[in-house]
Amino acid sequence: MPTKQPAATRIADSSRKLPARSQWLPSPSGATYVPDEFGKRSNPARPRIRSIVRTAYHEAGHAVLSSAICDTPREVTIARRRSEYSGRTMIMGQFAQPNVLVQVYLAGLAADHLLVKRIADPLKFAVRGTSFLRSACLMNCDIRCAVKCVQQLSSSKRHKNTLKNLMRFYAITRDSLRATWPAVVSVADALLIQRTLDRDALFEALDAHDIYHAVIGVQKAYGEM
Repeated sequence: MPTKQPAATRIADSSRKLPARSQWLPSPSGATYVPDEFGKRSNPARPRIRSIVRTAYHEAGHAVLSSAICDTPREVTIARRRSEYSGRTMIMGQFAQPNVLVQVYLAGLAADHLLVKRIADPLKFAVRGTSFLRSACLMNCDIRCAVKCVQQLSSSKRHKNTLKNLMRFYAITRDSLRATWPAVVSVADALLIQRTLDRDALFEALDAHDIYHAVIGVQKAYGEM
């Protein structure tokens, strides 16, 4: 009668069955699959995108959507601070309506979503958080400003209503950027080269793209224009 191995021994034996990293198998599309504890293929490893590239696309999202529905930014810049890259988009939107500003604030997260094919972590954590409104000071700055705009549009301050309206505007923002994605790529490429774009440089980067008709079409489909 075979004896039963202790649990620790079974775990050690299963770990020895894992193939070496060099033996991980590529998928037909070229993505690398990481084996699970049984040596089988698991979910594909997500491609790593450099921090400066994600920052450039984040700021490009702000710049493109602001140019289409609000105002062309005065300046867009990316810079390295300590060990991380950060960016800034300066817009003259103090007279814009809250339903416009909320989309401009969410555009950076939406551009990041479209780039890496998954929802941005700050928005994901905010959505999952139970103290969503009470912990506004801990949120990402863009989300905090977007929440304020949503609250201006509704008399209800309930978490469920605010979150529902926020995600509706996020969907509009994401689809608007998807409709004019080549313009986002153009601005991001210019940022990666020049690091700072003034208004004239933005006009030059956007010159070959018709962002207005594409974005306004999405806005009308959602009933915002």
